[in-house]
Amino acid sequence: DTTQGAATQVTAPAAAAAVQAPAPVVDTTAARDVNPSQLLSKVGLRLTREAGRVAGYTLLPRGDSRLVRAAGLQPGDVLLSVNGDALDPERLPEVLARLQTDPRAVVTYRRDGQIRTVTLGSGTE
Repeated sequence: DTTQGAATQVTAPAAAAAVQAPAPVVDTTAARDVNPSQLLSKVGLRLTREAGRVAGYTLLPRGDSRLVRAAGLQPGDVLLSVNGDALDPERLPEVLARLQTDPRAVVTYRRDGQIRTVTLGSGTE
């Protein structure tokens, strides 16, 4: 009996960990001289939900995508946070307003199941 109990204790956490494994993180931080406020004003953003919860905003192409490419982003990327602030309907207006005066932003996004980051802006006006 004690052997079966020990086996259950070992395998149950392992199975739970396999199911809840986080998306792999890819460190792609690179300073790109793209104004984050200008970038976000030129793209479409669609609220993305997963398992009934807000998961960020999917980047949609709108017009010329040169600025998106210059930022290292692609249509379909899911923007998760800006400067550590999660993107959701309540925070998005505040984040966008802050970017009007802050020329630098660290954007965290998901592409192909991997979490990535990119630093946008020169850090100067």
